[in-house]
Amino acid sequence: MVKGGCIIKVFITGIIIIEFLTLFRIGSVSKSLTATLIMRLVQEGILDLNVPIHTYIHEFTLQNKEDTRSITLCMLLSHTAGFPDGGDIVGETMREII
Repeated sequence: MVKGGCIIKVFITGIIIIEFLTLFRIGSVSKSLTATLIMRLVQEGILDLNVPIHTYIHEFTLQNKEDTRSITLCMLLSHTAGFPDGGDIVGETMREII
């Protein structure tokens, strides 16, 4: 429903007015964009899917240093790096930033 130039969404819990500058959580939308851009860089020979991610992002660290050196772009893109859902995957560098 549109009213006064705004989209009005009606839910069981209430009404939400969506205006031109309404912000939304990005959720998983950026995953496909990121994967597409990575694959373009692979096509251009700039990135290699089978090289450890640490080669490109030196700040990437995990508590287990062996895992840090073995995780590849391919593993990250295919969700096979072995990360638990919401587990402790933040390395020391990120802890310092946060």
